[in-house]
Amino acid sequence: MTSLINPGITFYRRMFSLLIAPSSLLAEALNKYLKREVKDVLIISGEVPLIRYQIQPGKFRLKTEKVSSGQEVYEVLQKAKESLILIEHDPTFYDYNADVIRTIGLLSRKMTAGNQTILLLGTRPDTWLNKFESYVHKIENIEWTIQDKQKSSLRSAMRCNQISLHEFIKTGSVLS
Repeated sequence: MTSLINPGITFYRRMFSLLIAPSSLLAEALNKYLKREVKDVLIISGEVPLIRYQIQPGKFRLKTEKVSSGQEVYEVLQKAKESLILIEHDPTFYDYNADVIRTIGLLSRKMTAGNQTILLLGTRPDTWLNKFESYVHKIENIEWTIQDKQKSSLRSAMRCNQISLHEFIKTGSVLS
């Protein structure tokens, strides 16, 4: 079943999804979704959470787990019973044990085969998030979507022989 949690952010229940967007956009979208859909939520975050403190209290049970390594993420996931699990990505989780990405990915896929939904939340693409690509069911990168829309509007402007001030500053040239 599909769920739209913000214009441009969609995910499927009972899937392991990777969402990449600015933290404020992720928090806003999750808050809208949590108001209407979920009963039990687990947030796994690192030492410096970007999204956890932006989640507004609601009619759901919220459990938080603070971790400092990928191995700890794996251990928390093994015990998790919540219907929605949010993992705040922190690149430092994998600095000393990159192999744990595979174990987290495989466990997450197994868990979503049941009745759980897992969202891996990142604020920008990085090397470690790229390594999750082969395990996630769906990837939503809002920055890509925004860039694609900007390219589309630039193509439209080029057909009309116009360019925006922003594009002029960025490219340093005018259309001929």
